[in-house]
This record gives sequence, structure tokens and C-alpha cells, in this order.
Amino acid sequence: IFGFESLESNSLEQLCINLTNERLQSHYIQHLVKEQSSLLEAEGLLPKGQALMVTDQSCMNLLTGRSGLFALLNEDSRLRRRRSQEFESAFSARVNTELRHACFAPCRAPETAFEIRHYAGPVKYSSQQMSFKNKDAPVDGMADLLASSTCLLLNEALETASAAATRSGSNKRKQDTLSSKYLLSLSSLFGRLEEGEPHYIRCISSNNKCQANAFDHAAVARQLSASGVPHSLKVFAAGRPVHYTMPGFQRQFGRALMLSSVATPAALAAPLQRLLCRHGLEGRHTRHCDV
Repeated sequence: IFGFESLESNSLEQLCINLTNERLQSHYIQHLVKEQSSLLEAEGLLPKGQALMVTDQSCMNLLTGRSGLFALLNEDSRLRRRRSQEFESAFSARVNTELRHACFAPCRAPETAFEIRHYAGPVKYSSQQMSFKNKDAPVDGMADLLASSTCLLLNEALETASAAATRSGSNKRKQDTLSSKYLLSLSSLFGRLEEGEPHYIRCISSNNKCQANAFDHAAVARQLSASGVPHSLKVFAAGRPVHYTMPGFQRQFGRALMLSSVATPAALAAPLQRLLCRHGLEGRHTRHCDV
């Protein structure tokens, strides 16, 4: 859905896009790794001492926490300051002094730069103009320009927008910002994702130079590691590809194993082993069967 971005110059646009990637990565780890690991451990396929421990190293708290970057950004934007170099420097100073997180690092040069260590790698952002962009305010003079138009369609649109703003309380103390709208939309999106059964397609770039027929093993390995793919492979390798409930297994294989209608999992092991041996599937094949 989203592509992780790390450009030569990164600002609010890239920050929002990479925040979405952080949410997608957390969603991926939660569903494909943590839930699968819990299921296998509950079924006894992963002993408690050997259960895969997955550490979620996402920087979501740094970005969206109560004292996180977006909270500082919204607070600064809602002060309704005029755009000036002085205010830009003040916001940059707040970011570099008030944010304390393992995934955050201020940059010495330039002073408006800071680095966030995302799951896919570090990205250097510029706080310059971030607060101004976050205001989501119309360009100066735009309302007057529209009001002076002789086009009936524009006049009606302006009147409708003014009336709607008056009804919703456009002068309320907490003005909506671009990032607050984005976070609300993002929360709604992931609320819908939580209601469904997720499936994932991981897109891996073969090299960082956008060249055809070039395969960079190190770059691919870094992307796979950052995407949590090795974690999920370890969990799935420790599990089994086919799961049966006892009633379902008995319906399909009960006659072949000569099982009674009230057979327990413990009583299933010996008949299953005999059946496998009878068909020459003992030895290395039986290690993939757990009851």
C-alpha cells in the first residue's frame, strides 16, 4: 500500500508516509508472528523455554505518543504563529531537546535536522517548514480571490464552505491540523484491517540504484530483516502446515487408524506411528507429526 521513503530531503510528507509503514509493520508482526507463536506454544509445538520471542522495535511511541513528535508538531501549529525563521528555529530546538527515545537522534548540522531510526533503517528529516505545512491553512489571499470571482459556481462553493465552517465552530481553540486529520484517517483504516483476515505481500527491491538485472544480496538481506520476514520464517518452521481438530481428524482418518469415537490425543500417537511405519514413512518423516 505504501512505499517506505528516504529521500535527499525529507519533511512532513515523508514522515506521514513512514508512520503508515511503521503501523503496517506492527500490524504484520502482531498477526503473523506473535499470534502464530502463541498458537504453537498453546498447542505444545513450541515449548515454553524455546518459544520465539519477538521484540517489536517500532518507534510508534516516539511518533504518536502523548509527548511524541506529532504531539509537539500539533501543539506548535495550533499556536497560529506567523511563518518566520525565528519560530522555525524555536520548533527545531524543542524537537531536539524534548524528544527522548532510542529511535531518535538530533543532528548537529544543520540544526533543523533530526534522525529517526525506523524499522527499515534511519531517515534524516528536516523540521524546517514542518509546522507551517501542518497548519493546513489556505494560501494567503485565496479567500479574497475566490470572493472576487464572477463565476457563480465558485461563489456558491465559497458560501457553502463558509457556512459549514461556521456550523462546525471554525474558531474553536484546537484547530485541526494536517497531521491530526491524517492520524484520524490512519486509525480508521487500521480499525477496518483489524476486522478482517490479513494477508501480506512483501515487495523487495533487488538493488538501491533502480537498475535492471542487478541483484544486491546485502540490500535484499537488509530489507528482509527489516520487514520481519526472518522472524516469521522461524515461527512457521517450528510449526506444522496442517492443523486438525480431534473430531475432524477422526472423521477423516478414524477407520484407517481403527480409532474409537472417543479417542484422545494421547491415544492417537501409537496408531499413527504404526500406520506411518506400515507405509514406510517412519524415521525422518515422523518427526513432522505432533499430537
